[in-house]
Amino acid sequence: MGNDSADGQCLLQRANERHQFSGGSPAAAAFDPKIDDAPNYGNTGQTIGHELTHGFDDEGRHFDAKGNLKDWWTEDDASAFTRKAQCIVDQYSQYTVIDDIKINGKLTLARTWRTWAAR
Repeated sequence: MGNDSADGQCLLQRANERHQFSGGSPAAAAFDPKIDDAPNYGNTGQTIGHELTHGFDDEGRHFDAKGNLKDWWTEDDASAFTRKAQCIVDQYSQYTVIDDIKINGKLTLARTWRTWAAR
């Protein structure tokens, strides 16, 4: 995925650890101007939380606070993450996409972990 990762209308630039949210982000499919503000703000907050977790996941661990390529996790941190993330890998690997084709939970971990972590 290189040094930058984009998620919809959001971007994390690893080189300077800068998060960028476009002004159009709240206009995403989940935004509904007809409903109460609270769910709309909640959706926006979840999106921001999701993006922030990029800096603390299995990819973000390889970049320090200044965006330098440096694994800053301790061995205990990495071991604990791997152990806990395996629960998500196992869960998603049980989901059927179509017919008898299952999701590859390990392959989708970067996406699924961030979704769970932002909750």
